This record gives sequence, C-alpha cells and structure tokens, in this order.
Amino acid sequence: MSVEQIARKDIADTGRSRSLWLVVAAVVVLTGGLVTLAAFVTDLGSREVITQSLGISASLFPIIALFAAKGAITAERDSGSLRTLLALPPSRGEVLFGKLLGRLVVVVVAVAVGVVGCVVGLLVAGKPTSATVVAAYAAMLLGTVVSYTSVGVGISASVATDGRATGVAVGAFTVALLWSALVGLVRSLLVEVGVVSPDASPQWLELLGIAEPSQAAQALYRALVSGTPFPGDPLQSAWLPALVLLLWAIVPVAVGYRRFRRADLG
Repeated sequence: MSVEQIARKDIADTGRSRSLWLVVAAVVVLTGGLVTLAAFVTDLGSREVITQSLGISASLFPIIALFAAKGAITAERDSGSLRTLLALPPSRGEVLFGKLLGRLVVVVVAVAVGVVGCVVGLLVAGKPTSATVVAAYAAMLLGTVVSYTSVGVGISASVATDGRATGVAVGAFTVALLWSALVGLVRSLLVEVGVVSPDASPQWLELLGIAEPSQAAQALYRALVSGTPFPGDPLQSAWLPALVLLLWAIVPVAVGYRRFRRADLG
C-alpha cells in the first residue's frame, strides 16, 4: 500500500466514524453557520462580521483539529490493526504520512465547505464581501486546522495509547487557549522587574505572541486584509506568521515520525 492508498483508506474509515463527522459538522457550523447568523442579527458589515468570528474560531478550532487527528495512529495501535497493516508492504513512514494526508483532506474539505457557506450566507444577508477578505479568512482557518492536525498526528505517532494521545491533546489545547494570557503574564512580569518598558514590547516578545498556531493564523489574516501584506516590519507582514504555520505543519509530524519509527508496537 502507498501513502495515497493509506490516505484513501483513512478517509473511507472517517466516513464511517460518527465522531469525525461531528468534527466536520463543527467546522462547518463555526464558519458558515456562525458568520451567517451574525450577518442576519447584527448591523455589522461583512468584513466586521468575519473579523468578529475569528476569536471563536481561534479558540475552538485547535481542539477540533486535535480531536480529528489524535487517534490517527493510536486508535489502530490500540485495536491491533496497526500490526496487521505493517505486516503488508507499507513502511511506518508511509503509514504515518498516509494517515496525515487522510486527516488533512477531511479537515480541509470541511473548512472549504464552511467558507463557501460563509460567502453564501453573507450574500443572502445582503452583505457581500471582497475576495481578499474571503481569501484571508480561508487562509486563517486552513492555517489553524492544518497546523493542529499535524500536531495531533504527531502526538498520535509519539505515544503508545489513544488515552495518552487524548491527554496530551487536551494539554496542547489548554496551552493554545491560554497562550495570549501566558504571553501577557510574561510581559507583566518583565515590566515589574524593569526589563521591558510599559509603553512598548520588544520584538522577541511580539514574536512569542504569534508563536502559537491560532495566533499566527490571526496575524496572517490581519496582514492579508491590511492592504500592505509585505511591509518592512516582519511582525506586521504575512510571510512571518505563514512561516510559523509552516513550521507547525512540519515539525510535529517529523518528531512523531522519529518516535514512531523507533517504537516497539509489541
């Protein structure tokens, strides 16, 4: 079996999983449904409606993507089917990257449906929006779900059981949810000891603020809709948060592969 065949099998398995269908439904509702509802019940313009929805998406999409991905390897490991799969031609790397591809297809399709629903809802509400804002919104959502799907698959490849994967995923979501508060706490402590001025933040602290994927995705959205996505300041640019998201899409899977390759599947 190739990576593509494993991905197809994973997608087919997803089609029979009620829990992953709930993930897809949650993504669609939190994009198209939420924006459409806000368009009808508020007087905000289309861009403001989308911008207001970013906070909710950034808070909930990490756990949705982590939940969709955290059982990619461990669920089959717990059931014993992983040993059967690895007895066939595919290597552990092909299994891992096939599972990653399968989960990415599921969440990306869900985001695409949600964004289309968002555009249709705004049109029905009489609040059409520009292609730039739609593209920036889609980039923000995709950046978040792709990054956290990669984190989830990396977790699934790194631990021995699905229970442990769930625990680590919950921990990762907690850190993501509290990231802005944690960075704010660090800044406050530095101000108290006189390391940082109360009127300004050093660039390294601002970079720390977008080091978490959903924060980087929001920074990418702001840069893309600003009209000047590539200014001289990297922290105001689109390329820096995009780079952060790319690293989150690659590094967790690479770490997971390293651990999975050496794991004793017993």
